[in-house]
Parts: sequence; C-alpha cells; structure tokens
Amino acid sequence: MNKYVRNNVYFGSPETFRKALGNFFEKTWPEKAESFRSWMKDHFKVVPNLKISP
Repeated sequence: MNKYVRNNVYFGSPETFRKALGNFFEKTWPEKAESFRSWMKDHFKVVPNLKISP
C-alpha cells in the first residue's frame, strides 16, 4: 500500500491523505489484488507470556 499511496508524496491535510487511501482501496486494490498475494506472508510468531498493560 505504501508504494501506491504515499511513497514520496506530501499530503497537505489529513483529508487529502484519506482521499488517497480511499482511492487505493476503491481502484488500485481491485486491479492489483492478485499480485499483492505474493507480498503477504503468514509467518506469524507466537509470543509466549505476553502481558499488555493498559
């Protein structure tokens, strides 16, 4: 997503950034979804005894 939305791009406002993200999910994602599969990995690590404090 970074490559297609914000790589070397300055967004002057949060609204401009939100529009770019929206464009990515509405247009770019459907066109390139198959190629993204090769980027996604499912190598997750299990962290034992992880304690998260509020």
